[in-house]
Amino acid sequence: KVIGALRLYHRDVWDISEQDLDSLLLLAEIIGLAMNYTRLLNALKSVKETVGEVHTVWLNSGSG
Repeated sequence: KVIGALRLYHRDVWDISEQDLDSLLLLAEIIGLAMNYTRLLNALKSVKETVGEVHTVWLNSGSG
């Protein structure tokens, strides 16, 4: 699944070797994994905050 694009610039014309291309593809995959990890982490933090708020409401409503 494509989630972004990686654009590279070089001051000189650059003939990309197979090894360079493999390295760049690996870099793009690692960046994609980091983006997905960050998205997942943010979602988990949001769920944690929501559960914490709901838990507080449940505790307060049961003490009356």
